[in-house]
Order: sequence, then C-alpha cells, then structure tokens
Amino acid sequence: MITQIVTEWETEVEIEIKEDKDYNKPDPYDDVYKKMPKSTHMLKTIPNCKFCGAKKFQYESAGLCCKKGKVKLANPETPPELMRLWTSNESDATYF
Repeated sequence: MITQIVTEWETEVEIEIKEDKDYNKPDPYDDVYKKMPKSTHMLKTIPNCKFCGAKKFQYESAGLCCKKGKVKLANPETPPELMRLWTSNESDATYF
C-alpha cells in the first residue's frame, strides 16, 4: 500500500492507494497497439501559389487554383445587415 497526502482547500487528507501487482494479466490494448503502422506517408511541403497564395499539395498540377493568375476571386464586403445578424444578440439574430 502507498500512502499519499493530498491537499484540498487548505486541508491535508491522507488517502491510501492500492497497487495491483498482477502483472501477468494481458493488456487489453496490446491488440490495438500491435496493429498500428510503424510509419505514415506524408506529402512533402511545397511552396504556396505565387499568384494567389493558395495552399498547394504535392502532385497538384500547376495552375489548378487560379490558372497562373488568370482567375481572380472577388472578395465582396459583407452587407451590414448580415453582419448584424451574425454578431448581434437580438432575437431575430439569435433565430438566424
């Protein structure tokens, strides 16, 4: 038996911890850990698109994201009424 002193809310309480010395029992997680792969395949990190800044992945064709700068996406401003619905605590915004 091991005795441990635990401090809770300015008082010390002594608790006893029972140790289970039965090391012959099989670990139920052994089967799970046995089947885990030793290594994983990771894609190599490559630079982002120099035209639009999109995240690129290994083996992705060149120009897939923006056709080498030919396609530009519009970034319109959010209408104030929609922004109010997202950020307000009023009843209609909560329902939204």
